[in-house]
Amino acid sequence: MSKNIIANVPQPIFTQTIMGNKRTESNIDNVVKEIAELINLPISQLFNGSRKVPIVWYRHLIFYIAFFDLKISLQEIANKFNFNHSTVFNGIEKTKDRLITEPGIIYLYKKYNNDKFIKLN
Repeated sequence: MSKNIIANVPQPIFTQTIMGNKRTESNIDNVVKEIAELINLPISQLFNGSRKVPIVWYRHLIFYIAFFDLKISLQEIANKFNFNHSTVFNGIEKTKDRLITEPGIIYLYKKYNNDKFIKLN
């Protein structure tokens, strides 16, 4: 009887449940890699906890993309970057404002998303 229950679960939900952490980590890694390539910055710079303004802004943009576009939890993002969830939340909130007022962040976010659409076609 349990075989029938598993067989009736839609495949994407079943896959996410079984492989959740592995998929989340690779998704965040992909975003970090792509943003680092777009800004021509070593990936390690985004993980080293630097407080330099441009690096913090880029890191916050990654938090934003991971949370809103990839639907990854605050805690999972925080674990990946070795921050607490409130730091991630604050970064996301600041990025919301920057996506309205800061041309460089707006451009980078649009560039990231346009590359996604080009790759899908």
